[in-house]
Amino acid sequence: MGEETWRKKWQDAYDGAGFYQSEKNTEAYWNKAAGLDGGGLAGTEHIRLITEYLFEQKLLDSRSTVLDLGCGGGDYTVSFAERCGHVTALDYAEEMLKRCRERCGQSGLDNVSFVRADMLRYSFREKYDCVMACLNPAAYQPDALDRMLSLAEKCVVLFSMDIPIEGGKAEPVYNGCNSVRYAEAYLKELGRTWTRLPYDYPYKTEDGKTVRIPFAYLVIGEGIK
Repeated sequence: MGEETWRKKWQDAYDGAGFYQSEKNTEAYWNKAAGLDGGGLAGTEHIRLITEYLFEQKLLDSRSTVLDLGCGGGDYTVSFAERCGHVTALDYAEEMLKRCRERCGQSGLDNVSFVRADMLRYSFREKYDCVMACLNPAAYQPDALDRMLSLAEKCVVLFSMDIPIEGGKAEPVYNGCNSVRYAEAYLKELGRTWTRLPYDYPYKTEDGKTVRIPFAYLVIGEGIK
């Protein structure tokens, strides 16, 4: 591809993904999907994995602020609100925020703010110790990662599938843009460093077989300004 940058390759993959040109990528679709969230789609062990890692690395503590972009049903919001100072839960789907708010209420959490907005258009008035986007399709593009990096004081957390992006025809739904490997290539291009935390989700098929689906966290800390 000559001198084409990884930023452009990632953006082209995003622009060519069937999901973003379909009726599914609408608020109405996500409102109907409000019963699904990060935990529902990929188990719950991954939430414990990232929570413990960030605390063990002292990237978070009991006073930390967290921005959960695309909070969905609130699995991450609840987990981090239980241990941090404050969590801002953002989603552009009203029903997603409603479900997240209900879960926080059921857990007795009063240290969560809820924002209904597009993560790329909302005018944030502050920065956060940790900015995360976990299984958030809106974050599968370089503009989103740029925004996350600009809002973080200590670390950025991106969680998605860990699938090949070259050497074969990408599936049309996400066209490979949902792979953390695009983000890694782009981060390398930016001169950033990061830590990769792999997570294999054991998924049981209808015929009873267990298939391990590869995901990974990217934790970007060094170089945050």
